Amino acid sequence: GEQSKPSFATYPLAGLDTLAPDGVTIPFEDGHTRQLPVLTAGPFCYTTYSGSYVTAAKAHTSRPVKQAVIAPSAISLIYPQDGIDGYSRDAFIADLVNECEKDIRSAFDAGADSVQIDFTEGRLCCKLDRSRGLLRDFVALNNTVLARFSDAERARIGVHTCPGGDQDSTHSADVDYAELLPDLFAMNAGRFFVQMASEVDRPRALDIVARERRPWQTVYVGVTDPIDPRVETAEEVCERILEAAEHLAAQLVVGKHSFYRQLEYALRVVFHHVAEREGLEVADVPAVTVVHLLEQFPPRDLDLGGIQDDDVVAGNYLPREGRFILALKGDGDVAGQTAQILSGGVHNAPVVGDLARFGKVSASSFHRSQ
Repeated sequence: GEQSKPSFATYPLAGLDTLAPDGVTIPFEDGHTRQLPVLTAGPFCYTTYSGSYVTAAKAHTSRPVKQAVIAPSAISLIYPQDGIDGYSRDAFIADLVNECEKDIRSAFDAGADSVQIDFTEGRLCCKLDRSRGLLRDFVALNNTVLARFSDAERARIGVHTCPGGDQDSTHSADVDYAELLPDLFAMNAGRFFVQMASEVDRPRALDIVARERRPWQTVYVGVTDPIDPRVETAEEVCERILEAAEHLAAQLVVGKHSFYRQLEYALRVVFHHVAEREGLEVADVPAVTVVHLLEQFPPRDLDLGGIQDDDVVAGNYLPREGRFILALKGDGDVAGQTAQILSGGVHNAPVVGDLARFGKVSASSFHRSQ
């Protein structure tokens, strides 16, 4: 949804006749600058909405489309500091919030699977105002727009942050992520897309992300650097994924409903790789701490007709009478061994006494279905 835009930041303003060229100037590390336009009259409205880009993209694919939109905080910079006669800043902000909501809804109406709000000015404003007052004003403005959407809709709306790349240079890579991230996760979006590959101290930044994100917020971590002319090897990308898993997946407690199942499985596989490499210990049930028993439960039967030591009895999440079912094992273990599906040999609901010979069990391995 970006390739045909005249600009990722000013696409809503293309052709607007109430603009002048002498707006806010953004300096980049290599010395070049970009300049935003400045608004000269109201009322303010967009000339282009992101739904048109979704429609164009969907003509070329049947896959889900994530559409990028510009943050209202970025567009707010076009209002002049000395104001506009007959059109107050408050009136402009009211129009801007309406237009940003319309922009996001146009993407969903056109069939976008999700929407990404580009918030590259977030890191930049930490550089312009070290008190972070401007950053918090931007977050509040963006939250005003997000408040117009339901919880289910916000779960499909994400926020992107990066140091602002342009012509192989950035405007705010020298700003510590510690200045941005605590306020970034105060935005009431369900997803966050965090540039990470070019960070000097990725482990520290990932630890901040893990600490500041709220439980219902999903974080996507960038593992390739589009500014670096050297293309990463597969091994380097793998290492960055494993690094993110070490700092994020180990602290993530995913939900118990079907929305989280694929995420939960992916994290379990990745973290098993991390554990085998680092000598860590992983619970048989993801996101549950390993509990070492002082002694093992004695078995009632020596053989349960196909249940092996490493099988876990899990809750049945489907609506039916309270019974146990056997959780299917993964497609294969990290050594490439084929999984065994042996649930067909169980005809009676097992009881806790049957679940023996575990080297370790989780504190919540046994669930009754509702």
